[in-house]
Amino acid sequence: RVFFKLGQREFPVFDLVMLGIGEDGHTASLFPGTSSLTENKRLAIESGLNKLKNRRISLTLPVINNAKNVIFLVAGRNKAQVLRMVIEERDNRLPATMVNLEAGEIFFVVDKEASSILSGKEVAE
Repeated sequence: RVFFKLGQREFPVFDLVMLGIGEDGHTASLFPGTSSLTENKRLAIESGLNKLKNRRISLTLPVINNAKNVIFLVAGRNKAQVLRMVIEERDNRLPATMVNLEAGEIFFVVDKEASSILSGKEVAE
């Protein structure tokens, strides 16, 4: 907060945040069903699951959602189902779906395999 010259309840505004999506719908090391998804005061948190052998540091959702733009890079057939759940179903249990910018745009850059089961209305080549 000192570096960004922010007040106690303010969040920085990044021009661009680039993210990926895991097969379980996690993004930015924010995993489904964890307390990291409800953190709304801190800028960054330690994150991870017991199955992970290492701990991670992540920006919190309020910081990500305060960005001007977010780009999700998604590749591989193994991501097709979760991509459909995020884009078309808007499954609110998935952290990637919880990325909802306050005032900005979200872009998805995906390969053919990842987009293979999308209905097509959201897909532009």
